[in-house]
Amino acid sequence: MATNQQNHILHRNMRRFHLNDYPYDAKNGLLNSLVSYWKLDEAAGATRNDSTASANNLTQPVGTCGQSTGLINFAANTSGGTSKLRNSGGTLSTFWAQIQPGDSFSVSTWIKFNSVPSSGFHGVVSFWGQGTNLSYFLWFNNSSTLELNCRNAANTLNVAQTVLAPPSTGTWYHIVFGFDNANNQQFYYLNNGTRQNASITGIYKQTSGTATFELMDYAGSNGPPDMIMDETGWWRKVLSAQDVNLLYNNARGTPYSSFTT
Repeated sequence: MATNQQNHILHRNMRRFHLNDYPYDAKNGLLNSLVSYWKLDEAAGATRNDSTASANNLTQPVGTCGQSTGLINFAANTSGGTSKLRNSGGTLSTFWAQIQPGDSFSVSTWIKFNSVPSSGFHGVVSFWGQGTNLSYFLWFNNSSTLELNCRNAANTLNVAQTVLAPPSTGTWYHIVFGFDNANNQQFYYLNNGTRQNASITGIYKQTSGTATFELMDYAGSNGPPDMIMDETGWWRKVLSAQDVNLLYNNARGTPYSSFTT
């Protein structure tokens, strides 16, 4: 049974979202090429379920991910930097094949930091294989700077973009990032701002071995950041500026239910 606090949050959010304010069909824009979406509303310690038919659920390989008040309903937290969420692809599993880049993709996420690391390597969103077999990662690169890194198709170099230097604590940020195959660009949007691009010759696609998709960490890191994450999706396409605007929704976010019903 829902608590009074949970009912208050649900009713508050029902009043906040009115898709009739938008001049295009949100279902066609945001359902098209959507692979997975995690609302991250679940209770502490629970599996975080994929809301789409893909059923790419996320588990906790270490510790217990907690539950916090989210931007929309509830959110997952790293319990002070001791837990994270993962889907281990194994050897070319269905999930791995679905979220393996090599062509265009986009990730949208809402994040908030309780503290910002000053050193060490701490992931936020990542797809990482064995050794240097990585594809993309949003992370703290041994500093308080949040970066987007992608690996080129030849698996010879990473291209880095500074996203936040540094983030503020206690502030919700909306970040959309990905790879634009048509233009050979990696990109990000921060809080519905202008798309920031960096040239990259393709993106690395691993074809053997194992790989891991993680939220709030990356394989081989110095541990998760002390952070909260909410409303995270993965699309096999480049989200348009119009899509990003809808997801941002004047810093209120748009719930998954609003673009599926």
